[in-house]
Amino acid sequence: MAALEKNVGVALVTRNRGALQLTETGNRLLPHVRQICASINAIRTEISGVSEFSLRFPGIELSMFEGTDPEVVEWVRTHAADVGYSTLPIPDVVDAQELSHDEWVALLPASFRQHRSVTLKFLSQQRFLMPGGGCEPYIRDLFRDAKLSLESLISVKEMSTIHAMVAQRLGVGILPSLAVQKACRGLRAVPLSPRQLRRFGQLLPRDASPSPALKAWSAIVHNAFKTRRDPRAS
Repeated sequence: MAALEKNVGVALVTRNRGALQLTETGNRLLPHVRQICASINAIRTEISGVSEFSLRFPGIELSMFEGTDPEVVEWVRTHAADVGYSTLPIPDVVDAQELSHDEWVALLPASFRQHRSVTLKFLSQQRFLMPGGGCEPYIRDLFRDAKLSLESLISVKEMSTIHAMVAQRLGVGILPSLAVQKACRGLRAVPLSPRQLRRFGQLLPRDASPSPALKAWSAIVHNAFKTRRDPRAS
């Protein structure tokens, strides 16, 4: 903690008779610290799957790229990537296999305790925080299909920033449930009413002839999602 305070140049905790208490600055930085911890855990999860693959196929080098769903579809269609992952459905130009699903949930400040679910109409009447990247087209489709427009809209690039802003009562948002930071205080994730599911899956070129290495990689990914759905699965 002392090293962190030295790096940022401000006090993050106060010490009184052996007890530690966060300062105002410490409280403001806490959501970002939790995001860092969550990212570290996600990295460990990614590394565990990559390590398993590397042990089985030590001569094969993995390259991973992140893009929007249309970009991923195009990479797979043109064989720029051997396999991709995106929200479903997608254009019928590649083969898609559903891996799992989650749902779109609303992010509300913790003070909104009376809401166990919310409608899109309610969200459209609030200051709305729109995530950048791949989620935005799907969220806009949700409102368009409901014949609703967003009157007060703020575009936010990073999901961690949306979490922090909602916690500070600076707006509301929508994210996939798998993208919600479980340890982020000051906000609540509640279902939409009616509930809105999001399907996602694995993409392969339509003329693909999977190699043993690609089959092994697919098995690792499928098993990871199976374990996530059922922690008792091995």
